Amino acid sequence: MAAFIDYYEMFELDRSMTEKELKGKLKKWSADLTNKEGTTPVDDVVTRQEQRELRKHIMDAIRILGKTDSRKKYDAQLDEAVQTGNVNHAKVQEVKDALERARRFFEQQKYEQAMAAAKEALEHHANTDEPYEIISRSQFMLERV
Repeated sequence: MAAFIDYYEMFELDRSMTEKELKGKLKKWSADLTNKEGTTPVDDVVTRQEQRELRKHIMDAIRILGKTDSRKKYDAQLDEAVQTGNVNHAKVQEVKDALERARRFFEQQKYEQAMAAAKEALEHHANTDEPYEIISRSQFMLERV
């Protein structure tokens, strides 16, 4: 059985939010993703595929969490998955770890490694502009040398 995806954790949602609040936050995720897609080079096939996968998760989360009946069913399944240890928490931790490495490498002036770690965070669907900022600042610093 595949690991259950916790959309609350993946998209930094609170279970006490109303359906309207959840949809609003998920639509912001969608808008942010659209902006990222606009800056992704056409030939970056891997990133574009990951963005399509994230878009699918966003749309699934809106469909499931945006309606009372489907949300109740999902919440019950999520509770069961948590009890049985069948929730995929690794994805969230991978983003946090990659961002931490990127920050550390940048502080140590290891700009190429900082860019690689920031790109890894993006590959794991980081929901922040920080990886882009680290990449941009690292490229700038490398050009100065």
